[in-house]
Amino acid sequence: MASAEIDKKSVLGRGLASLIPDARGNAPTKRQYFECDIEKIVPNTYQPRKLFDKAALQELVDSIKANGIIQPLIVRIRDGHYELIAGERRWRAAQKAGLTKVPVVVKEVDQDVHSLEMALIENIQRQELNCIEEAIAYQQLVDQFQLSHEEIATRVGKSRATVANTIRLLKLPAVIREDISAGKLTMGHARSLLALEQTEDQLAVREEILRDKLSVR
Repeated sequence: MASAEIDKKSVLGRGLASLIPDARGNAPTKRQYFECDIEKIVPNTYQPRKLFDKAALQELVDSIKANGIIQPLIVRIRDGHYELIAGERRWRAAQKAGLTKVPVVVKEVDQDVHSLEMALIENIQRQELNCIEEAIAYQQLVDQFQLSHEEIATRVGKSRATVANTIRLLKLPAVIREDISAGKLTMGHARSLLALEQTEDQLAVREEILRDKLSVR
């Protein structure tokens, strides 16, 4: 059990370097990836990202039409398909752009927990999650991998306080979390609401913020 836990944490510690062939950001060589039929790729069951901005996605579609996909998708082989580990936004955009093949790098990931781990780190480090999705991702790292806030902070390059405060967002009522995800409420609003102990007070202040378009300085 101890060795398995150490292995999980060591993979997590490598972050994107464990996913992308060249950690310095250089394009991988032809031998490191291949062109895969897009219809053979399926999304990651553990994808922490739930919302995809339509305007940003369309910008990526236009970029792919003009320049192709520069960074290969990361996949693993599962049940006769290629399951995404990293790159779902590029995969979605490639479909919209009409591509039939996309460049992929195949990683040997035998356990679902490692697939989840890689997907979380990829999204967190690329800053492609909204703060609620990020909070859920951090909490999954705590629950699935028994990591402390300090350990998570070290691996994603943020302070322990930032990680802890982000996770605290999950204590807010569902409707407020939805507003934060949708961009109707800011992190400043969220911090103010968290200072209120009663759910009724939080909901009342939320209504006031939205009605009067109040900002937090």
